[in-house]
Amino acid sequence: EGLASYSESLFAECLLGKDKGKRYCRGTWFNIQNEKPVIADYGVNQEGPGDIYEKGSAIMYMIREMTHDDEKFRMMLRGLNKEFYHQTVTTKQIETYFASKTGLDLHSFFDQYLRTAQIPQLEYSVKKHQLRFRFSNIVDGFTLPISVTSGGETKTINPTGEGQHIKW
Repeated sequence: EGLASYSESLFAECLLGKDKGKRYCRGTWFNIQNEKPVIADYGVNQEGPGDIYEKGSAIMYMIREMTHDDEKFRMMLRGLNKEFYHQTVTTKQIETYFASKTGLDLHSFFDQYLRTAQIPQLEYSVKKHQLRFRFSNIVDGFTLPISVTSGGETKTINPTGEGQHIKW
């Protein structure tokens, strides 16, 4: 469902440009309620939440951003259709596919966004030319690259649950 929803953003991008496609996608995130995990308990006839569409689209957006290579991302999506054509697939198969094609360790990323309703909170402060940061409300091992800008300089930080700092 998330892949289908993300295709709306790709369509907006084709029509209106990359920036407006991204803005469209991010605009749908306001519909995410995070009342319960996207993946319901297996084997107990339980449905996931109504925001599987927007949250799934947000996950695809973040994977694209973490990949830093639109051509690689596009080929990954095309390969997804080829590799799993006319098959019923498991979540694990798709997660493994994305990890192998991006070269990223996405295990905790998927755990955070699919198996919990927790919203990562970035905690930060700036003191004496030091940017201190960490995530709270996360699963073990979760990290997500974040670009931060000050005075025309942009750096990418990779917060985890452990406190970190960089010169700022």
